[in-house]
Amino acid sequence: MISRRTLVKASVAGAAAMAIGGVAVRGISASRSYDLAALVKEIGNMPLAELRNKGGDWSVGQVFAHMAQSIDYSMTGYPQMKSAAFRATAGSVAFHIFGAAGQMCHPLNEAIPGAPELSAELTTEQGFALLQQSSERFLAFRQQPRAHFAFGDLSLAQYEAAHCLHILNHLDAFTSTMTTV
Repeated sequence: MISRRTLVKASVAGAAAMAIGGVAVRGISASRSYDLAALVKEIGNMPLAELRNKGGDWSVGQVFAHMAQSIDYSMTGYPQMKSAAFRATAGSVAFHIFGAAGQMCHPLNEAIPGAPELSAELTTEQGFALLQQSSERFLAFRQQPRAHFAFGDLSLAQYEAAHCLHILNHLDAFTSTMTTV
């Protein structure tokens, strides 16, 4: 049986290790740079009509609209939030781990909590236009962004990183119907 003293020591040591590791991860994630305008421009250069989403039930247009929703909510506020405790702990740590890794991993057909359903009628071009418009609004935005529903409070630069990582995660699930010779 573990003594109370041993349990307390182990708990304190574990918390200290997490704090030190968290500081290291935050430092690494802060050292990367992300360019939302360049990423959206790069997507615009893709053969949009040829793209297919192999990462879930959404069409490519719906995925682009989902990306746009996330960007818009960073400026207007998310419809539903995880608890403050989650955002301050697990959510914040997850954001910094994604930043340090340079990639995000999340369920690719999971809607933003509380967001309206994505229209199945959206074409790829319409969805991409929404993404472009949301990105332009975000890049011109100079106010304090709203807290992320899971990651908590983020600066504009951190949100730009989060948006880029989110977009790149979804792009990993895209394929093209173009054939090569």
